[in-house]
Amino acid sequence: MIDLPVQLLIEPEPRRGSWNMAADECLLEAASADGLRAVRLYQWSEPTVSLGYFQDEREFRGEGRFSDLAAVRRLSGGGAILHHLELTYSLVLPPGDPLVADPTRLYSLVHAAILDVLRTAGVEAAMRGEDRKLAAEPFLCFVRGDRHDIVFEGHKVVGSAQRRRRGAVLQHGSLLLDASPHATELPGINDLSDAERVTSEIGQTFGQSIARQLGTVQSATDWPGNFADRIHELERQQYSRLDWGRRR
Repeated sequence: MIDLPVQLLIEPEPRRGSWNMAADECLLEAASADGLRAVRLYQWSEPTVSLGYFQDEREFRGEGRFSDLAAVRRLSGGGAILHHLELTYSLVLPPGDPLVADPTRLYSLVHAAILDVLRTAGVEAAMRGEDRKLAAEPFLCFVRGDRHDIVFEGHKVVGSAQRRRRGAVLQHGSLLLDASPHATELPGINDLSDAERVTSEIGQTFGQSIARQLGTVQSATDWPGNFADRIHELERQQYSRLDWGRRR
């Protein structure tokens, strides 16, 4: 374990998508400017589609089954994610952190921590171990295949993505708990497992396990500093619309 402090933020209530994505960018800014090291666990107040940074918003418009759902663009790349019956984590590390230089190692450490929690819950998941090449990239991230994905019973149940800025890194990802009625082809761990049902209450253990991989855990009961104002500013200027990503 790395002997550096890492803040653990467990969001007490689900948030709207624009706030969640603005909050993650705010953490990345603080990592770059102030050396913040943090892990955040959160949920979404309504079913929300998050588009990857480079995805064309017309792809979302063309997916008729999602047209009535909330949507937001992420700072990270990759395919779209339907955030519904799941847990989302994010983490930030500052420039110079020993884990920043190797994105592969960071994915591996975090996903190993997630696997430990799932195995304790009776879910014997594993990393995919190889990339899955498709002729065309599907719209949804959880239909795509990367060697770092966590899979269970042949289905992807955890996927993560990164964004780097000024030497700092943001990584965030999702754990599917149950299939959403808006995307029934993507089962969650409860749909695939005969073990005791896993609920969002696992979030505390989930967060602790990830944070311990990054340093000495310091649980935070509130956001540090004047984050709220900056989150609302980013939400208003950027995350309230979909057309900012690929053209920035």
